[in-house]
Amino acid sequence: MKKRFWNKEKIIVEAKKYNTATSWFRNSRSSYGAARELGIYKLCSEHMPSISESNKSRIKYTKAVMLKEARKHTTIKEWATSAPGSYAAAWRTGIIEKATCHMQRSRKSNDYYTKENIKKEIKKYKSYEELFEKNGALYSGIIRAGLKDDKELMGHLEKRDGIYKWPKEKVLEDALKYDSIKSWRYYSSAAYSTAWNKGWLNEVSAHMRKDGTFYKRCLYSIKIRNQNIVYIGLTFKYKKRIRDHLKTERFINLANKFGVKSIIPNQLTDYIDVNKAQRLEKKLIKKMKESGYEVLNKNNGGSIGGTEIKWSKKKIVESAKKYKTIKEWRKRFDPAYVAALKFGICDMCTEHMQILRRKQIYA
Repeated sequence: MKKRFWNKEKIIVEAKKYNTATSWFRNSRSSYGAARELGIYKLCSEHMPSISESNKSRIKYTKAVMLKEARKHTTIKEWATSAPGSYAAAWRTGIIEKATCHMQRSRKSNDYYTKENIKKEIKKYKSYEELFEKNGALYSGIIRAGLKDDKELMGHLEKRDGIYKWPKEKVLEDALKYDSIKSWRYYSSAAYSTAWNKGWLNEVSAHMRKDGTFYKRCLYSIKIRNQNIVYIGLTFKYKKRIRDHLKTERFINLANKFGVKSIIPNQLTDYIDVNKAQRLEKKLIKKMKESGYEVLNKNNGGSIGGTEIKWSKKKIVESAKKYKTIKEWRKRFDPAYVAALKFGICDMCTEHMQILRRKQIYA
């Protein structure tokens, strides 16, 4: 059996690289979580200022302060640009929706981009360059609606030689409309691709929540304060997973018995390789049981569960019917396509695409 990576000596060496507990947590979350778990946090953070000392020169973003600052601005972009500290704090504390309810929304829902609505807006622009420059969201909506080659809509736009280049300011402006990389990549692929290719992705997506993948999971715990009760789990969406847990009957009963504030969730690792995360979960569950904790897990750990969408044959076929070519289906809804391959029904699902596919091969 492999030894645990973070031992006391390694954690102390790692902690000395940072001047504050916040920077330690942000840059080496796994060692920070291990220090908490092993009960050596105070020893490792002796050289760091206390929270009260480090906050003397910082603005304390209480709920009242954030809401007051938000009322000064009419758009989310204006707030994020003028007062990024309070804007980021609103995201962290979960009051962003309440703080921005009075602000104008520049981003429209996916259902908005019908041919009729696009036709009303597209008349304002004379060229593709002007459309890109002034309303990149509209162009992305046209792409998603499959109307890019519609001559009735796009025929009046002048074409210029070369490809439109997204300047960094425009990429940042576009990124601020989204709260996750996944939604940004889907709704505004051009801006996302530019950020990726230019190496700006980390900078312009700093305000977005970071999730794992089906191959990267984080280890987390939910403890009951002053009680030897704990739940250990794996997830690729930590915040969503915790919200889901707190809605279950088990945690509702615990909250009623010990109080809502007694339930303490904690992300113990970064998003790491799923196989490594499985091994860590098993070890931690075993350790907690040996330490006398009541472990709420029904099994001994190591299970990663399913994906968010349970793909049945009916759902896969329904997804396939929305697209005319395999390439389009794979590009715009890859999970359903992968599920079709997995269940061996890809040929059946793409029967209506057969003519288009043959034309492409034999023309």
